[in-house]
Amino acid sequence: MGNQLTAAAADVGTRSDQELIMLVRDGRPEAFEELFRRHKRAAEYMARRESDNASDAEDIAAEAFLSILASLCAGKGPDQHFRSYLLTVTRRMAHRRNTRARRLARLAHDRALEPAGIGQLPDLEPSTMTRAFESLPPRWQTVLRCVDIQGMAHAEAAAYVNVGANGVASLLVRARKGLRLAYLWEDRENFPAPPGLRRPDNRPAKATGD
Repeated sequence: MGNQLTAAAADVGTRSDQELIMLVRDGRPEAFEELFRRHKRAAEYMARRESDNASDAEDIAAEAFLSILASLCAGKGPDQHFRSYLLTVTRRMAHRRNTRARRLARLAHDRALEPAGIGQLPDLEPSTMTRAFESLPPRWQTVLRCVDIQGMAHAEAAAYVNVGANGVASLLVRARKGLRLAYLWEDRENFPAPPGLRRPDNRPAKATGD
């Protein structure tokens, strides 16, 4: 029995992709295992390139292989050019997952924009924090809601402030600093203000649009 399995594995290892596709349709699972072995790295590379979250690459590639296996077993799918077909399916899977993740992120963001969102910040006097927060430019408010309140990754938050992930990091630094200074200013009657504190100018710089 072991010799038969070894011989079968050696047999599929010498076949072309087109021949392996035919063997899969004939019920030879080892043929698909060989296709998986040959093209796994290419599928994962495509998934990493097209996905918003590179850590999903292996799952996306596996989903693409399973989808093609189901098609082949049903008499559908590719007859040749397996790798091209696989990469197309992988790209579609990645885009579908991106769309789903963005939709969920936008839903969470919309909920964060509800009036109750600001009042949920802990351990801070609500009216003081609200005034400080509302004094910030809209994009600063948005990036703080996305990252600090909703816990989004920078790549997810980027869609809401129209910058790249690196731009989110830079914008977040300015927004946090602006919020801190605005809070200190609004709360100056309750706590001693730091030396030299002046009313913060949180208007966005014209050069950056932030």
